Amino acid sequence: MGGVLAGTRCARAAGCAACAIAVIASLGCVSTRAYEEVQFALRQEEQRRREAEESHRQLLRKLKDIETTTEADRNRLRVLEDENVQLQKTAGELREEAMRRFDQVGDRERQLVVLFKQDLREELKLQINPETNGLVLEHDVFFEPAEPKLKDVGGRLLVLLAEALNLPRYRDRIVYIDGHTDARPVTHNRELNPDNWILGARRAGLVREALVRAGVDGRRLVIRSMGDSRPVLKQDPRDPRNRRVEIGLGERTGA
Repeated sequence: MGGVLAGTRCARAAGCAACAIAVIASLGCVSTRAYEEVQFALRQEEQRRREAEESHRQLLRKLKDIETTTEADRNRLRVLEDENVQLQKTAGELREEAMRRFDQVGDRERQLVVLFKQDLREELKLQINPETNGLVLEHDVFFEPAEPKLKDVGGRLLVLLAEALNLPRYRDRIVYIDGHTDARPVTHNRELNPDNWILGARRAGLVREALVRAGVDGRRLVIRSMGDSRPVLKQDPRDPRNRRVEIGLGERTGA
């Protein structure tokens, strides 16, 4: 700004000098050539003054832009700092949630493992057939009377069984699902179930469908119908307790 003021004072002085020279020239004291040279010098000085003022204005604009940019950068930095604090808080919460779920998974796995233990099998009426070593799903617990339809409680128990079959120790094993009937002839819905072989296959198929819906890979599940050929109560093949589905673990799928 000092340069601008100095330029202004110079211009005023030059203007006064020009007036004086013009008066002197009119009186014949200064030649016309000298007068023109002074005028040219004054015009150049005026041009330099204007250029200096424009440069000064440009510098002021740049300074203002820099101040604006700096303030915007400070605002962005504050936003980033706030976001970083929030992210750290969220990360901490996610770590806590992950640990909580990890503990829950561990508890759930321990609960499912005991599904194959004797005490829980008895509580849910899940018995082991000593001859086949298969897990027995009793008809009265899992199926509606006289038809191959799952009861609600049977469906819920199969969800638990599906989770157990998907545990690391079991999930690469083939699962055999065998349908069994008693020796009495089919008298209900003979159009759908003409004989005990078909009835046994349909019961096994219902169990397979429920396990697939619950997340077991269907490629692992093999259904077989035994009809009335393998009663649990050999002394009374017509006993309703022979109606069942047995689930057995077979070879590993990678074998």
